[in-house]
Amino acid sequence: MEKNILRWQLYESGESQSVERYCHNCGKKVLFQDSLKRRHNANGKDIFEYAIYKCENGHSWNKMLDTYKASEDKITPDKVKEKETLKLDFISVSAYREAGIGEVVIILEEVRGKYRIDKLLSQQIVDLSRSQIEKLIDDGLILINDEKTKASSQIRTAQKITIKL
Repeated sequence: MEKNILRWQLYESGESQSVERYCHNCGKKVLFQDSLKRRHNANGKDIFEYAIYKCENGHSWNKMLDTYKASEDKITPDKVKEKETLKLDFISVSAYREAGIGEVVIILEEVRGKYRIDKLLSQQIVDLSRSQIEKLIDDGLILINDEKTKASSQIRTAQKITIKL
């Protein structure tokens, strides 16, 4: 049986993320939605990363996400473009089985935010429900770093998720 390896970078989803705050242009509290666009500013030796939020009238607010040292070599133009266009791979268990793939390995290159393994996989595996995924985790067919885990486990950067089909 073959093995398929996927590499994921997870960032807090802007689709479901909104913040209610005062908009100086509107003159009242409004709901700001994440536009999924990111901005980087440099100031001396620091690089600041911002998420751009917009209210319903198009006014923007920049939420600080992270600060990097310029010498860390974390931010490059290629990585910035990668983050803005990032899409996770959807997994179809039946399609993988038909192709003769017996194991899917997901390498988490970067994780920002809190993600439970059962919730994340239920969003990305198209032909299994969350309860079916929880059962696979309980049966030891979904592992984190080759060890049995709980459905409520939080995933982190540099972990490996193995799904045995």
